[in-house]
Amino acid sequence: MKRFGRVIAVAAWMFTMAFQAHGQDWTDMVWDKYGITFKAPTGFDIKKNTDKVFTCSGLNFTVTIKPYKDASLKANDAANKAYADLNATDMEIDVDEKVKLNGFEGYKILGSGKQNGKKLLFAALGAIDPDSDVNFSVNILFWDDPAHNDVNKEAALYILESFAKAH
Repeated sequence: MKRFGRVIAVAAWMFTMAFQAHGQDWTDMVWDKYGITFKAPTGFDIKKNTDKVFTCSGLNFTVTIKPYKDASLKANDAANKAYADLNATDMEIDVDEKVKLNGFEGYKILGSGKQNGKKLLFAALGAIDPDSDVNFSVNILFWDDPAHNDVNKEAALYILESFAKAH
């Protein structure tokens, strides 16, 4: 009977965390220099906001966006650039596919790797601006935590898919 109670408690916790991933605990982040907006969990702090990089982080994630000029790339090429920008070793790709974004053409790569010997998970996004020669590589990194990986992956995807041109 104790085991059943633990299963219920874990299921309730996972439901709560999943709800929070898509609930009202999100804030809009804006990189004014390039007119980009995306959702981040409430409590994220902007660490860098320059012409060359935008970085914000919170308890579980670090989000880094870098611009580059190359109008010849396709979305999957841009995602491969984001993947190559990761500061990780022993990387394995779990998912690579095109995504719909608001005002951008996007391609995501999800996987795992290591940083300083510690396992991490990542989401990389290549975002092509069809109206400009400036494109973006986006990386989201978070440490491997088997108890929270599913929720963290869902949140990372939500962040990537919220990437949009500011209106």
